[in-house]
Amino acid sequence: MGYEMDEFIRILKQKTPEGVNTVNLLIDIFPMSKEAAYRRLRGQIDFTFEEVLKIARKLNISLDALIKPEDNQMYKVKVVHISEDSFMDDYIRWETESLRAMKELRSFPEHYAFTVNSNISLLYLFNYEMLSKLRIYKWMYQCNSCSRLIKMSELIVSPKVIALEKMMLNELRHTRLYFIYSQELIRSLVIDINYFRHLDLISGEEAARLKQEAFSLLDDMERDAILGKNFDMPCTIYVTSVDFGNDIVLWNCSRFAKITFRLFGINHYSIDHPDAIREMKTWTDMLIKSSALISFSGEKERVDFFRRQRKILESLLI
Repeated sequence: MGYEMDEFIRILKQKTPEGVNTVNLLIDIFPMSKEAAYRRLRGQIDFTFEEVLKIARKLNISLDALIKPEDNQMYKVKVVHISEDSFMDDYIRWETESLRAMKELRSFPEHYAFTVNSNISLLYLFNYEMLSKLRIYKWMYQCNSCSRLIKMSELIVSPKVIALEKMMLNELRHTRLYFIYSQELIRSLVIDINYFRHLDLISGEEAARLKQEAFSLLDDMERDAILGKNFDMPCTIYVTSVDFGNDIVLWNCSRFAKITFRLFGINHYSIDHPDAIREMKTWTDMLIKSSALISFSGEKERVDFFRRQRKILESLLI
């Protein structure tokens, strides 16, 4: 499955508002030079999938026309769209739908969720107020125009969002989980906090609290790795040196299966095509073979992994 870049560029130019230069439009959406924008529009460089999704969201472009089938195969992709103007309502709707899906998954005895994480799992993130808030704030910062920026302290998170996060956390605690962690798991969090601190969008006190929560979160993760379970549910954890970019989850039970990919911290897209599920299972099996098991056993690898994460976290400026 791929993307018809010529068709995407044609639709992008067609969707560009009258009187607006498409190059300037791209520069407004992404931090890129004019030359980089021209090269994409001339087809010399392909847009990344993340760029395609962000442009599609901004200009209301359907992804259906952009999917290029190979061998007469086409996968239907469902994109969770959370807009800037109706963020809290959209986010609550996504949380409500996700909670329903988690409950349905857990209703089947032979169920599991297999997660490949380049960022911290929601299982741990939702347990910490400031870290959860930072995740939402980062998304809003990426979508807001510079004239509408607010500090993280000014962001008001709906009580309903917090309540739904707690309910989702409870579902995850009762789900059979497999994790594959990146060796750089904590680094993106440190980069984000340093970045917002440098812009004075979070205070030194907030940065210190985020750092404290992150250390506690690592303690939680290490405890689960040592015990091989999260609460009463088995929890199998691997560590890989493979760089895989996005966070990916395979949800599987006897009734349904789907793959979800997390984008920009909040947005998701999902695929439930049987061929895509088989490919995902094959890929995760291959990834496991090149990964180190750190739950139940693998004490040296486990100690090295969490020592590395704490060392990365210590580099956080406050």
